[in-house]
Amino acid sequence: MLLIGNLILLSRKSAILIMSAFFFSYIFFNKKIQLKRKVIFILLSFIIGLSIVKFTPDISNRFKDINHLFDATKISSTNIRFNLTNVAIKAIKEKPIFGYGVGDTKDVLSILEQNNFVFKNKYYNSHNQFLGLTISTGFFGLLIFMNFLIRNLKNSFLVSFEQFSVLLFFTVLMLIENILDRQNGVIYFALIINYFSFYNQIDTEK
Repeated sequence: MLLIGNLILLSRKSAILIMSAFFFSYIFFNKKIQLKRKVIFILLSFIIGLSIVKFTPDISNRFKDINHLFDATKISSTNIRFNLTNVAIKAIKEKPIFGYGVGDTKDVLSILEQNNFVFKNKYYNSHNQFLGLTISTGFFGLLIFMNFLIRNLKNSFLVSFEQFSVLLFFTVLMLIENILDRQNGVIYFALIINYFSFYNQIDTEK
C-alpha cells in the first residue's frame, strides 16, 4: 500500500499505466486465485483506479493532455514526447547504420530540438532507450542489444514468471525512458540481469 501510495503521489501517467498493466496481468495469470475472485478483484481495482484518475487533479490533468497529442499549439508532456520521437527518427534517418557515436547523441538532438518551439530551447533526451541507442550506434548496435535482451527474456521465461516479469518491466520502461543513460538505471539493470544469469547458472549446475 505504501508503494502504491508513492506511485499515486508521483502522478506519472506512464508509470501508473505500466504498473497497472503488470498488476492486472499478475492477477489474471495467477493460477492460485480462483476465477471468480479474479474478476471481482480486477473490477474493484479498475473502479478504484478510475476514481483516483478522475478525482485527483494532478493525475487527471496528466491524462487529459493526451487530447493535445497532435495539437502543435498545445505544449504538454505527451506532446513533447511525441515531438521527441519525431526528432529522434529524423536523426536516425541521417545515419541509420552506425549512428553518430555514443558521445555525440546530445549534440545531435540539441541542434534538432532548437528548431522546434515545443522544447523552448531546453534539451531532452529521446525518452526511448531503443531510439537513443539507434542514434548512438545505429541499427547495428540496436540489433546487438535486441539480441542480448531477447535472449535474456527467453531464458528468464523458461525459468520463472517472476524473473520474466522483472526483465519485461525494464524492457517496457525502455520504451518511455532512457534508463541505461542514467546512473541509477544502468546500475539496477546490470545488477538484476547479472544476478538472474548467475543464479540460473548455479541452479542448473545443482
